[in-house]
Amino acid sequence: MNIQPSIRPNALLAQAEEHNVFTLYGESAGAGYIAGELLKFSKGDWLTGQQGQEIPEDTKLVAIMDSLTVGWQRWESQRPVAYRMGLLIEGFVPPPREELGDNEEDLWERDDRDEARDPWQLTNYLQFVDPKNTQQVYTYTTSSKGGLSAVARLCREFGRAREKELRKDQYPLVMLSGGSYAHRDRALGRIKFPQFLIVGWVNKDDLSPVVDPIDDEVPF
Repeated sequence: MNIQPSIRPNALLAQAEEHNVFTLYGESAGAGYIAGELLKFSKGDWLTGQQGQEIPEDTKLVAIMDSLTVGWQRWESQRPVAYRMGLLIEGFVPPPREELGDNEEDLWERDDRDEARDPWQLTNYLQFVDPKNTQQVYTYTTSSKGGLSAVARLCREFGRAREKELRKDQYPLVMLSGGSYAHRDRALGRIKFPQFLIVGWVNKDDLSPVVDPIDDEVPF
């Protein structure tokens, strides 16, 4: 399933002077980059590490918004093999899907339901830090509709708060949570999705030793 921003790149740039990039990305996304432990949401549970260790849903982490990396990730044989991604804070805008190639659906790999799966998936990477142990870093990565929407909602809230002078040099403290909704196909039951609930704020300077933005070039 393709998920593309509803605001085209030129429209996004044209509005940049009136809005900050976090607000814009949150609004548009709503309709190799791993630091520390991998963080993911699976079937209603928050998991971390290679072994998928479960962590409590009410865990509180600092969202390092300057690390938000957005764009396209290409999959082959269930592994990411190429990227067209960049840091949101540096103004990176994901290119339109049609510019990436691999446009012939007959050549796409099939999923477990024997449906053609687009090899290019819109993806987010976002780092988090444990406020009780700032050496503990997590990277949340997602290409799912629910995961992208969760990051989008966080971006909207952070973007609005960032417009206030008080929050300009702060990161949000979020509580890991989740929600669910009934799918139109009753056979699928309730669909669970992740949530990042802002419960406080942390000064950026307090975390400076561990939140250097990703500065490596993206492999293409």
